[in-house]
Amino acid sequence: MEREQPTIRHSVHVACAAAEVFTLVADSANDPRWREGVYAVEVSGPLAVGRHCRESRTTLRVFHSMTPFTVTALEPPRRVVLETPGHHPWWQRQVREVRPISAQRSLLVVEQTFDVWHVLAPLVPWVRASRLKDDLRRVRRLLEGRARRGRQGGKAD
Repeated sequence: MEREQPTIRHSVHVACAAAEVFTLVADSANDPRWREGVYAVEVSGPLAVGRHCRESRTTLRVFHSMTPFTVTALEPPRRVVLETPGHHPWWQRQVREVRPISAQRSLLVVEQTFDVWHVLAPLVPWVRASRLKDDLRRVRRLLEGRARRGRQGGKAD
């Protein structure tokens, strides 16, 4: 019997060039800056297909986990796909896509598909959707704040 694999997708408009948005969200080493609960990411080398990452995160401020990811697709400056190994008990795929709208405006779309296999399964999509919305707002604040500081002659991150 196949297990349910729900997908959640959210997007946010960012007042920055697509390349700048992609630089932040494509490299998993940056995830602690914008993804709630992620406090460390170890990476195996430069951003490329086949790159391995290990994400350390806290969920609900209590549960700590380390999740391996591999970059399975990379189309700079537009799209990156990260996926856990198929045998992993918390299998998931993340697609992070940046769509340019104009020279200084982009749309960031993040899609997460995951395996639901435990008793809390009905809550997982709701919790993850809420967290994803918050993460995307954090990306916008990081990048738009940096752009404002740059235009004002202030120090950028």
